[in-house]
Amino acid sequence: MSRLPQKQGKHSRQLSTKLRTLFESTNDAIALIDPEGRIIDANPSFIKRYTKHHSECIETNIYAMMASDPLLRPLLAKRKKMGQKVIRTGKSVSFEDEQDGEVLQHNLYPVFSDTGEVAELFIISHDVTRQRQIETEFHDIKSKLDFILEKSHLGAWFLDLSTGVIMHTLEFDRMLGFDSRQPEWHYDAYRNLVIPEDRPKLDEVYRDMIEHLSSWSFQYRIRRVDGMIRWIEHFGGCERDRNGKATRLLGLTRDITDTKEVELQIRAQEVQWDFASRSCHLGLWKMDLETMSLTGNSEHMRILGVDSETAKRSGNMLMDFIVPEDRPAIRRLFRKALKEHQNTSFECRIRRPDGEVRWIHVMAAFQSGNNGKHDQLVGVVYDITERKTIEAEHQQLQEQLNQSQKLELLGQLAGGIAHDFNNVLAAILGNTELALRQIDGNQAIVDNLESIKISVKRSAEMVRQLLGFARRQYWQPQSIAIDRELEKLRLMLRQLIRENIGMQWDLHASGTCLSIDPSNLVQIITNLCINAVDAIVEEGTISIRTEAVDYSACKDLKKVAPDPGGEYVRISVTDTGTGIPPSSLPHIFEPFYTTKPIGKGTGLGLSMAYGLVRKNNGHITCCTGIDKGTTFNIYFPIEPAPGDTTPRESITRSFDIEFNDVTLLVEDEEGILSIIRKMLEQQGLAVLVAKNAETALDIFERQTEIISLVITDVLLPGMNGIQMSNVMKQKKATTRFIFMSGYSPDTIGHFGDFQKETNFISKPFTINDFLELVKAVIEQETL
Repeated sequence: MSRLPQKQGKHSRQLSTKLRTLFESTNDAIALIDPEGRIIDANPSFIKRYTKHHSECIETNIYAMMASDPLLRPLLAKRKKMGQKVIRTGKSVSFEDEQDGEVLQHNLYPVFSDTGEVAELFIISHDVTRQRQIETEFHDIKSKLDFILEKSHLGAWFLDLSTGVIMHTLEFDRMLGFDSRQPEWHYDAYRNLVIPEDRPKLDEVYRDMIEHLSSWSFQYRIRRVDGMIRWIEHFGGCERDRNGKATRLLGLTRDITDTKEVELQIRAQEVQWDFASRSCHLGLWKMDLETMSLTGNSEHMRILGVDSETAKRSGNMLMDFIVPEDRPAIRRLFRKALKEHQNTSFECRIRRPDGEVRWIHVMAAFQSGNNGKHDQLVGVVYDITERKTIEAEHQQLQEQLNQSQKLELLGQLAGGIAHDFNNVLAAILGNTELALRQIDGNQAIVDNLESIKISVKRSAEMVRQLLGFARRQYWQPQSIAIDRELEKLRLMLRQLIRENIGMQWDLHASGTCLSIDPSNLVQIITNLCINAVDAIVEEGTISIRTEAVDYSACKDLKKVAPDPGGEYVRISVTDTGTGIPPSSLPHIFEPFYTTKPIGKGTGLGLSMAYGLVRKNNGHITCCTGIDKGTTFNIYFPIEPAPGDTTPRESITRSFDIEFNDVTLLVEDEEGILSIIRKMLEQQGLAVLVAKNAETALDIFERQTEIISLVITDVLLPGMNGIQMSNVMKQKKATTRFIFMSGYSPDTIGHFGDFQKETNFISKPFTINDFLELVKAVIEQETL
């Protein structure tokens, strides 16, 4: 810049060399003008902006220069107005305008004269184009950020730790329940909005943040100004100075109430699911097929018998628990399901860590993960041990029922055979005795007929034993000689027992009698022997022993019987089998209890034996040892001997039956009808006969007055004998009846009210037994 004229130096301040250097070198356009606008001085940047040469600028009126330039002309009025304002007020002004695409910031300063008037204007024009662009970009970014924060419901804030003042956005205020921007918040005021239960945690987090944390996230509850309680999440960081001291906290805040409510609902559902699964014993599980990791609820782990906290969870976890016998089939099932992506279910056994084996049912379904692929298996598992146990018991009961039905059918078959066979025996025995009554002096024939009679009685005894075994014999306790009665069972028992099992008989109670139904004795001994056979795996021995014992000296008997004293007969059935396990011993007499496989036993044998022993006033005990065999001891009170009950009968015994009325005989078997008719007529009785109930009722209808005794078979063609007797009683109540049958009384009881009838005789019978009954009934009639 040229040396200023004298006048110019007169009106301006002297500049120091340093200021002059700054004046000359700055990029800002600087000029000094008088109140009319004449340029007194200007730096190179000013001259370059407005003219090309220094000479064209100095002493030139800036306003005139701008008026002549089309680009500067639009700016003239504002700039001139601002200059005049400085001259008028004596105060500096600052304003901006745009020149040639640049944003210029103009600062006008007054220069006063000695008289205090504005003598000159000092102008500094600074290019703020880039600054304004940055500011515009910043405001644009800030606007977008505010938009994002608003739409994301995020409130931005920072806390000045030196003042406790919180600077914040509008969305921050909205979270607190305000509709408009609020003044600066102080930390204490904000803290008061936090519900009391969460304030200590908030203070703790802030202290930790100030002391050592660099970032943090924290959830808590506030009570808004409108009274609503909302969940808030804070997350942010901490600014520190160069010494590491925290200066302010800054971060974002968002309302997470909706998310929290969903979380609480999910948690409540999880609690409900967990309660339901535990109540229903339902285990829930999920397996990641890529990582083979397994997750499951507490019930899932409980079913497996493991600790949910310490268990190693993997895809092979379940397979490790499955018993080895079931594992191959389950592996094949899983491979197929994985290959075909098909849902699957199965039942298997697992062995828990404590060794207990349980049954489980598993259901698995494929589920898509985040990548859309079927890479997860979800499912349920529940313990079905109880159901399996019930099913096994049901199957066992069904087998037992089938066995019972088979026994029932066997009994019916045996009863039917016995009935027919007894009819045949009755005819043989009757004819034999009639023949014996008619033969006189020929001893050889008499002996032959006696042999026939003995054989018939033996056959009748075998039938009785068969009925006893099939439980078809009427309960008729009587005094029997125990050794003699057991001898009768030798042949039948030998046929029931395998050939590789020996039979040993040690009968030492000769002459000792007890009161029991002989058929019950058959069933007791037979069931115990069959049980002994099952206990002997290969070869062995079954021993049957009898002896008289005194109660006071028998410890075994004292365990099961009160203290009645007296003498007992002990029947012991001993085998050399495997013995009974101690765990089973308390249950052996329970109905249907058996340790045999399904289909191999009914579990009724010992319970039936026990019931029959008690029914006949006896007691039974068991002594056993593993691989040492088993002994069942049966005790019955000894009965006084009734004397010799088997004398040789007199075939020609006279009964002196006095009966003037007519006897009606009803029997469908021709041979038996003929024999009984002869028996009665030989005693002087008048007899009318009929082969069925219809004929008998017709005869009774026509001759009711003279018929006082009716002897009838129970089973007749058409109407049975009991039904027939009821019809006859309606016509003549005083009529007496004797019933006959090859069946036992309890077997034929379903044909009518038979239990009330006492005049019954089983076929086959002897002439003397039959006539004794006839005489007894007639004499009773005549009383």
